[in-house]
Amino acid sequence: LNKQVQIIGELTTQSNVGFLSDPPRQTQAQSRWGKVKESLGERPNFSPPYAAGYIFSSTMLDTIVCQAYYNRNLIHILRNLLTNQEGEDHSIWNKVARADLHTGDLNFSGVHQIPVPKEMLGK
Repeated sequence: LNKQVQIIGELTTQSNVGFLSDPPRQTQAQSRWGKVKESLGERPNFSPPYAAGYIFSSTMLDTIVCQAYYNRNLIHILRNLLTNQEGEDHSIWNKVARADLHTGDLNFSGVHQIPVPKEMLGK
């Protein structure tokens, strides 16, 4: 495999994360990880591939969306973490448009938080 390419996989069943680890080589770090794993139990979100960001689970997105309802700043924080700059997605779009590239094939996407309508509160 090309070491320059970072592959991210989506898991439909979190317990399958154990199949994504490299074959066991008993290094000092892995020996320590074995001890930590025993103390944490079989929770896949503490496995090295998951913690390194190589694994994506749809339940993770569900959790973030749910927490964004209770924490208004979460979307802003995530946008800054993912793009490293507020509004970077708009500046990239503007650069593409100024370069006279074919923007018809590009779809703008963004994560936005909107208030819940009053008639939907408590339902």
